[in-house]
Amino acid sequence: MYILVMINVMFGFLFLSGIKYIIFCAMSKTKYSLRYFVLFVIVILVTTHSLSILGHSVQVLYLVLLGVLPNRQTQNIHLICFYGLYAILTVSALGTILQSFGELFLPSHFFVDDVVTLYDSIATPILIGIIQFGVIKLIAPNLEIIRKKQHLQKSNRLKFINSLLSISLILYLLTYQFNNPSYKNAVNMFFVISLISLLVYLRNTTQNYFNFQLAQQKQQQLDHLTTYTTQIEDLYKSINGFRHDYANLIVSLETSIQAGDIN
Repeated sequence: MYILVMINVMFGFLFLSGIKYIIFCAMSKTKYSLRYFVLFVIVILVTTHSLSILGHSVQVLYLVLLGVLPNRQTQNIHLICFYGLYAILTVSALGTILQSFGELFLPSHFFVDDVVTLYDSIATPILIGIIQFGVIKLIAPNLEIIRKKQHLQKSNRLKFINSLLSISLILYLLTYQFNNPSYKNAVNMFFVISLISLLVYLRNTTQNYFNFQLAQQKQQQLDHLTTYTTQIEDLYKSINGFRHDYANLIVSLETSIQAGDIN
């Protein structure tokens, strides 16, 4: 039984670490590297052992550093911080929420051990992976737009989202200090509000971008139409001038013919 428990713990730990790393790489378009992942796992082990829950902040810093090195020319530090905060916070917070649901709805005989359960170590990481996969698929087009626009990466809205995620992470870390179900529920609610704010921000950013693109296209069409109209007017004036000169030439020829001035 002890060996089974240890296997469950290691599986859950590696799975959650992999989810955090993959989420960050997928969102930041950073190249996957087994070496950096192994180093990330070591960072989690060391910080968790030495700093306990405060190790999450070190994990965020590690991911931010990992993203800054290859992307510093194209992506702003605020956007990279968002990737790191999102990867660490959402996995941890979703784990807490799913575990709370397990305690509420799962039967007592489901639990294998007082500390480690099949739900906590296997089902929860798998559910987190499925949820995160769906969320990343949902927000991927929005992030692609933000990555292309420097002014969006420096916007106050993104800074506000980072602030919400940072506060959520701090509150989440404090749940281990205050082992209070009411406080935990309040933190979960704050996290949900932060996540909804993030999705609304990304949707509005995309909508504003498309509206801006549409306005630009309409302005370009208007400019092209104005240029075309001007060219038509110039051509019409040129044709009128030719007709006037041609008519004068014909009159002149008629007069010369009638006067017998053939030369």
